[in-house]
Amino acid sequence: MGLLPDPRRVCRALGRAVGEGSPGAAFLAAMARLLMERLADLRLSPQRVLELGCRSPALTGALRERWPGVAVVRLAWGEPAARALVQAGRLEPGREGPVVVGGLERLPFAAATFDLVVSNMALHWARQPVVALAEVARVLRPEAPLFFTLAGEATLGELARAVAAVDRARHGRPLSRGLSLPSLSAVGEMMVAAGLARPVVDRELLSPEFASLASLRRGLRSLGGGRLLFPPSAPLFERELPQLLAAALDQGRGTSTGGNGGGMRITVEVVAGHAWRGDG
Repeated sequence: MGLLPDPRRVCRALGRAVGEGSPGAAFLAAMARLLMERLADLRLSPQRVLELGCRSPALTGALRERWPGVAVVRLAWGEPAARALVQAGRLEPGREGPVVVGGLERLPFAAATFDLVVSNMALHWARQPVVALAEVARVLRPEAPLFFTLAGEATLGELARAVAAVDRARHGRPLSRGLSLPSLSAVGEMMVAAGLARPVVDRELLSPEFASLASLRRGLRSLGGGRLLFPPSAPLFERELPQLLAAALDQGRGTSTGGNGGGMRITVEVVAGHAWRGDG
């Protein structure tokens, strides 16, 4: 079993991540494009949209381009993230809509407030995803949809195997360190349990390449997951982990993509889905 997110650590990590730029910003922009592709055929003219877990301007800008004049309310997870968004100057509250502070599991909005809720790679940070999805259902108007992307269980599988190898060598058994991420089927089940109707989920397996373990850590940090997804004791075996990671890649893929000065490819499972609030 993996670890459940600690809300305080998540708030601090996401606050530090805002504005750190590439590759995190580029990845979030790519996921925003994926969401907009899925929204392309939606016969909807929303007046009020909630962007859940916002930490990038990419999705907000795309929503306003698709629906000029739409009011986009951006929920930042915690004061650090909200302050960082404003200080970074990457989001303009007067033009793109307000930044509201709140947690995913207790949204600070009245029931039936929004015509559309979107979330770009944020829902996997929820400690209780079903509660977060139930809150989404509560703030959606009847027959209004939720569209989202999140990180699935296969994400960073190579890193998890490498860390487990270090643990076995040092402690005789793997230790629970990584963040618990949902499976594709679990996401669909959680949407139904939260009271959302007609759920649709699928996934894409990406293999971004990193030049080194250090660049991988920078990438994760720019998404808010540097300390949350890496094992806390990683600095203690910094010399061992690159070789073990390369071995894990070889074992999992049958080809060598790490070590010997080459780059390393890491799996990222993007779960994309949507569902609708029923009529009650």
